[in-house]
Amino acid sequence: MILYASPSVERIFGYSQAEMLGRSIGDFLDRGETVPAIENILKVMDGDVVPHEYRARRKSGEIAWIRVSSTPVKQGDRVVGVRGILSDITDSRRAEEELRASREQLRALAARLQAVREEARTRIARQIHDELGGALTGLKIDLSLLTKAALEIEDASVRTSLLARIDSIIESIDATIHAVRSIAMELRPGVLDDLGLVAALEWQLKDFEKRTGNGCELIPPWEELSLDTDCSTALFRIFQEALTNVARHSGATGVCVRLRAGEGVSVLEIEDNGKGIEKEEILSHASLGFLGMRERAQMFGGSVTVSGISGRGTKVRVEVPSAEKRKMERDQGGAG
Repeated sequence: MILYASPSVERIFGYSQAEMLGRSIGDFLDRGETVPAIENILKVMDGDVVPHEYRARRKSGEIAWIRVSSTPVKQGDRVVGVRGILSDITDSRRAEEELRASREQLRALAARLQAVREEARTRIARQIHDELGGALTGLKIDLSLLTKAALEIEDASVRTSLLARIDSIIESIDATIHAVRSIAMELRPGVLDDLGLVAALEWQLKDFEKRTGNGCELIPPWEELSLDTDCSTALFRIFQEALTNVARHSGATGVCVRLRAGEGVSVLEIEDNGKGIEKEEILSHASLGFLGMRERAQMFGGSVTVSGISGRGTKVRVEVPSAEKRKMERDQGGAG
């Protein structure tokens, strides 16, 4: 029961002191805040003086946010009430909510841009593989037919010269076909779509091992991973960025990759035995690679942790919630 209300409290709620005296604090709070307020008052009476924030409702019906710093009122050793100092934090909370909404919008936009980019990568990779690769294969077949015709030339010197030239062209076409396939795989590895994340990680790690000479190991999950296509793509791109950082900066000779399913999460760890990243490098605004990895993970409610020990290597740990957990959180958010 309210026994006293200061002029500042009157201004916050829009009620006069006479209108507030004798009523419960719950009468001035928004729906759903009364029980927490009562529980916190009981905690204050037991000695807990941590400030709390509540949604309040002004006399005009407008929602306001208040911060209450409370202390117990004692008579001798007995607690007889609670004294609270109220602050109107509506403007700051509104600014926080607007900032949070803006960040969510930017994150949604970034997610959409990433999705569009992956769609474009997939489309271009297929066009390169199917159309350009098919055209080059057709040229190779035509040259094979031309080789048969050249064998019938009676002049030996002309025949030999022509066959050598055809062989050279076929070699160039073979090299171009290989380059086309490599470009298509870099844009969007078909193994990711056809065989899944584990196979894609294995392919990328073998390619990395071949290019760098580093010893690489992949420890696959024992459990079945609960990942949708978009989340698998995000983990694969984070993995690629992590390997790029290893090649450019770590000086490592070995990389160990672990993928496993935890309780409601999937965990990807990339650990090298290089020089070890410094804390300043992790926090640096210039670390766009780490920023990109974190943004990709956050799109799926996940996180990226980077740690290093000087002379012993760097570990990148990625955690993303399972598809079921993310769906349940979305449903709860929609219901709220």
